[in-house]
Amino acid sequence: MRSWLEGNGRDVWQQTLASNLISHHFVTARLIPALDKGSSIVPGHSSSIINISSISGTVKSTSAGQYAYAASKAAFTHLSRQLAHTLYPLRIRVNCIEPGLFPSEMTTGDSDENQKSKIEGAGSKFPAGIFSFCFPWIEWRLRRINRSNWPGS
Repeated sequence: MRSWLEGNGRDVWQQTLASNLISHHFVTARLIPALDKGSSIVPGHSSSIINISSISGTVKSTSAGQYAYAASKAAFTHLSRQLAHTLYPLRIRVNCIEPGLFPSEMTTGDSDENQKSKIEGAGSKFPAGIFSFCFPWIEWRLRRINRSNWPGS
């Protein structure tokens, strides 16, 4: 069990946390002046940050042994909550989306000549049969949630 848990090694953990958590924190910090200014330009509107995390950070499964990925996404979701609380006085909204499983090389281990992956038996082994196909699904959800502020709506 120990060798399986340590299989990815410290470098993978550090790289995963750097790309999935730490970089988002510092990019957000650098954008705060622009976001703050944006909130004052249109009365009644506020700047928004929409973070895309993963359901892997919420569910208790092992995420196919990708502990570093799941832990980084859990931390990123929590960072989003903290940013929402911290940036509230500046009228900067922070939301976090956690898409379900969708076909990719990370989840299926392979892709075809068009860089497309397929999940066999999707829904049979996931809670409530929930999984995502791709980001247009998220776009549709955002349109439903925030119709009045979506460009072109």
